[in-house]
Amino acid sequence: MEITRESIGVLTETIKINFSEADYTERVQKTLKDFQRKANVPGFRPGKVPFGQVKRMYGKSVLLDEVNKLISESLEKYITESKLNLLGHPLPNHEKNDTIDFDTQTSFELCFDIGLAPEVELTIDKSINVVNYSVQADNDTIQKYIGELQERFASSVDTNEIGVGSTISFDFTELDENGNSFDNAHTGLGRLDLNQISEDLQNQLIGLKIDDIKVLNFAKLLHDDKKAAAILQLEDADAAAVQSNYQVQIKSITTRVKAEMNEELFKKVYGEDVTTEEEFMTRLLAEAHQQFQPTADKVFLEDTIDVLLEKAALPLPDAFLKRWLIETQKETVSAEDVEKNYDLKYANGTRWEILEGKIILENNLTVTREDIKKKLLNDLITQYFPYLRGKEDELDERMNSFVENMMKNEKEVKRLYDQIMEQKLIDFFKETISTETKSVTINEFIEIMNTKKKYNVHDHDHSHHDHEHDHDHEH
Repeated sequence: MEITRESIGVLTETIKINFSEADYTERVQKTLKDFQRKANVPGFRPGKVPFGQVKRMYGKSVLLDEVNKLISESLEKYITESKLNLLGHPLPNHEKNDTIDFDTQTSFELCFDIGLAPEVELTIDKSINVVNYSVQADNDTIQKYIGELQERFASSVDTNEIGVGSTISFDFTELDENGNSFDNAHTGLGRLDLNQISEDLQNQLIGLKIDDIKVLNFAKLLHDDKKAAAILQLEDADAAAVQSNYQVQIKSITTRVKAEMNEELFKKVYGEDVTTEEEFMTRLLAEAHQQFQPTADKVFLEDTIDVLLEKAALPLPDAFLKRWLIETQKETVSAEDVEKNYDLKYANGTRWEILEGKIILENNLTVTREDIKKKLLNDLITQYFPYLRGKEDELDERMNSFVENMMKNEKEVKRLYDQIMEQKLIDFFKETISTETKSVTINEFIEIMNTKKKYNVHDHDHSHHDHEHDHDHEH
């Protein structure tokens, strides 16, 4: 067997494997003898089928199987020993391979096209400058946050008159067509939050006081029989009682009053250590800034990637990659899609994958299993158990067991790995390159994000740069 390689274009080569009969005969003979021992052919006892009969029956298929195995093994060994850094995996050269006739030839040449990753020559230092946005909350946003907090910590106060936003309880009694109560009339105690009912019904109730009596038709005022039935505690929305008029007597009225901007609110929001409005506003501004920081970091990373891609100017085996994408992902990607999106989506994604791998390797950026467990635990506490923040050492076995079970979910572990590595890259770039901090308002930052390209190369699926090869030759 002889294996050679020749260049056919930019970072594109053809590997040629020349087989002679001696390269595969022993493997074919051994497999056929195994078939002979196991063959069950009518007219012959098991294991007693003549070798010639077995060869006529299975010879060609065994030959093709063994040649394919030999191709795969030889290619893999050659690529490893030659230390070839491939993009994608070898593709059969159909133009040359399809002329082979295994019925008549005993020696033949099989060709496979490969795409090579470019050499990276890139220095990452303070000569690279990228804007780092610092998002500051404007007064309107802060006032909105304060209003939301005042609503969240509002208190309920008993009042004598129904107003906007009141919650009321009332006795109700079903009336007949003459406006009178009757035996077996539907009665009960209802409760209503005026914020959750129709404007028509609100208008009938606002201004009423304790013990005031009003006749209402809930179905007509709500324009919804199901909601009327729910208020009247009727299980069947189609019941005749839903359409009846009801005498309503107000029993209690409570109104939610926004929390005042005082020490009591400050402590409820941030704890005992925040007692003044100045401390409260400082924490609120920091919180508002922190809310946008992850997004600002992503913008910083994308801008850094753009600068690095331009600076590195990596060439690619474009024709090979387009063919590889079309042939290996034909179930999900069309030739038109590849051609249309190649430069921005596929090519830049591949370039960044190459750069990212070099940066991670050369700067020893690693993500350990403990890193992933720590982030998983942090995410769980943030989302479900915020009261446990700072008490991680006190978590019981049930929580630790839950984390261990989540670590068995490969998809979740991969997601967390990517998030942690992304943050490590952001931290590395902020320490290594020059950054110009630029303060912007939330609205200005949103406008900046809207002008960014919709496809982010950092979200690229890392599937082009691999070494798992499938070399089966179709005959």
